[in-house]
Amino acid sequence: MLNFTGEIDRSHDLLNGQMPSPSHLLLGIILKGNIMKKERNYKHGASNTPIYHKWQKIKARCYNENCWAYKWYGGSGIKMYDAWINDFNAFYKYVQSLSDYPGNKVNNYKITLDRIDNKKGYIPGNLRFATMHEQCTNRRLRKDNSSGYTGVYKYKNKYTAHIRINGTGINLGHYKTKEEAKEARNQYIIDNGLTEYRIQ
Repeated sequence: MLNFTGEIDRSHDLLNGQMPSPSHLLLGIILKGNIMKKERNYKHGASNTPIYHKWQKIKARCYNENCWAYKWYGGSGIKMYDAWINDFNAFYKYVQSLSDYPGNKVNNYKITLDRIDNKKGYIPGNLRFATMHEQCTNRRLRKDNSSGYTGVYKYKNKYTAHIRINGTGINLGHYKTKEEAKEARNQYIIDNGLTEYRIQ
């Protein structure tokens, strides 16, 4: 006999001198498992929120070698704070405590969770909420960048200067040397008052 929680209630069967059948035992185990799964899902009430999906993406980037972004994160030594890896509640409480926590606006393609220092991992004191534009200005050099300068790339026999503003890429021309391309990018930043971008 099964009670409403999915657990086996043997009291009735035992009073009648009977033991529960194997099928009843199996059904009880299945129901119990489903209830426990639902309890885990609703424990933090955030399973379908952008923050939960962000937590999963961070772990994939840092620890799943099959993730397309692993080489730029886990493969480059970027890790997640140990106490957050298997405890979403701890991670959730921390990000909610940040002064710039935007609530339901997270990951609406305008605001996302960002690392303050891109050389460090996802750890307490190194996270903030930023617009996509702010995040773009905070990117570190990719490993495949051969010029040594942000926004300067080798193209055939020349160097291209490039900048991304509010998600839109702007080509600033091709130059003979990487230094010339770097200076062209710096000048564009100065001329347009883009103070959030770093002069190199």
